[in-house]
Amino acid sequence: MNRAMPIPNVTALVVRCWASAEAQAREALEKCFHDANEEFISELFHGYFRVALDTASKAGLVEQAFCEDLSLHLPDLRYSNDLKRLASGISATVTLHPREVEKRTGGDLGLVLIRPNVSHHSFRKGTLTVDKDYGRGLLCQAKIKRRINASGKSLWGSFTRNQRDILHNRMDYLALLLYEYMDEERRALNHFQWQVCAGHNFKDVEGWLKSGVFPRLTGSQTIIQQLADSKIGTNKTEIIKEIIAPVVRSSLVIRVEWPPGQGPSPNFVLQRNVYQKQSELKHQNLRH
Repeated sequence: MNRAMPIPNVTALVVRCWASAEAQAREALEKCFHDANEEFISELFHGYFRVALDTASKAGLVEQAFCEDLSLHLPDLRYSNDLKRLASGISATVTLHPREVEKRTGGDLGLVLIRPNVSHHSFRKGTLTVDKDYGRGLLCQAKIKRRINASGKSLWGSFTRNQRDILHNRMDYLALLLYEYMDEERRALNHFQWQVCAGHNFKDVEGWLKSGVFPRLTGSQTIIQQLADSKIGTNKTEIIKEIIAPVVRSSLVIRVEWPPGQGPSPNFVLQRNVYQKQSELKHQNLRH
């Protein structure tokens, strides 16, 4: 499967949950906390995001969205019962694995989307191929804008020597996650901002942090959509497991999946008789 199945409806739902969680985290920081660091902000956001996805899943919204995506991807089956059977029980969740070390991988946060990828290559044989764990990952370097220093300039910080040695080889799937307070008390946090590093070299990135000028900042909505559409990051399993989201690194893993032990088999058998009747009915209606 060269190209992953598009999931626009599931992506839109995840984006809405992310936006709600980000707004709640920013509100909580403004009301209750002062000058929180990158790690605290990430943990606070994760809590709200997890609740938002759990709520959407319990309401059946994830299953509904995935069924709609299947209908778009497999139009020949939209009149059958197979799509509802395939989507039944699917939900979404997010986990934030604690960070232990970053010496080997360079970044300090991995963002991973794991979801099903359904292929119709075996449709004529009466089956669909289901990859339950299709993943796409983005290596992130979180930076928070520091207070104005004596020279009157605000600083985004720099990289350690180890990060300089490692990250220059990982630009294709690296992004900066930028946190910036908008007030002197450092309570009002701006929207999360992202700078994708693909297409640039490491000296460019260091220059951005030093000058405070970034070529193309984007919001979280764009990042999630581009990750789901395979426009950023990587789907190479070994890179995701060993560099972006190993056990030893803090990683935000969004999973769209069925409960353990449930869901379709890798070769999902279609109810051919049901599909055939619905298809015949469809063609009869077209003739009339």
